Amino acid sequence: MEQQRNDHRLFSHFNRVGFLHVEYAAALDKYKFFVGQRNNGEMSHDSLHFVDPDDLRYLCYQILSDQLEEWVSRKGGKLNDLDVSRIMVVRHDPKEDKFFLKVGHGPGIKAGNGITLPDQSAPKEAWTFTSLVFTQQQLITMALALRDWLAATTVVELLSLPTTLGENHDS
Repeated sequence: MEQQRNDHRLFSHFNRVGFLHVEYAAALDKYKFFVGQRNNGEMSHDSLHFVDPDDLRYLCYQILSDQLEEWVSRKGGKLNDLDVSRIMVVRHDPKEDKFFLKVGHGPGIKAGNGITLPDQSAPKEAWTFTSLVFTQQQLITMALALRDWLAATTVVELLSLPTTLGENHDS
């Protein structure tokens, strides 16, 4: 039996050197940023990062209000039974008037509170990064698509609330 996939592709961007897919992972209630690069026409060097809805709302706000300087998201998890630290950075370079999206992962260590932190003793070669460059228009296009999805899911959540919310039932 084929397993049903509940991820929704919200945005894709392709250029000569790479690609970005953003999906809503319904089972996790997170947004999945999947970034890859092309080498000799072949896709490779894939990186993945999950972003919480509130963090994505803030990123979209920063982009759409032209206030983005640098936004960083750090997460942790497991990869092949090893602790992994993940990072996603969206940065504006005003000198070049370009925006850079960088997603990476490397060795992590579990902190006492259960959070996975970057292993500072690991060599730089242990980290894998994938980067893409965007124009402001391309980044705004992505932010608008994601903001619209966030707004639509909020409306659906509100519509699923009990209809008796706030009604007065005096006898």
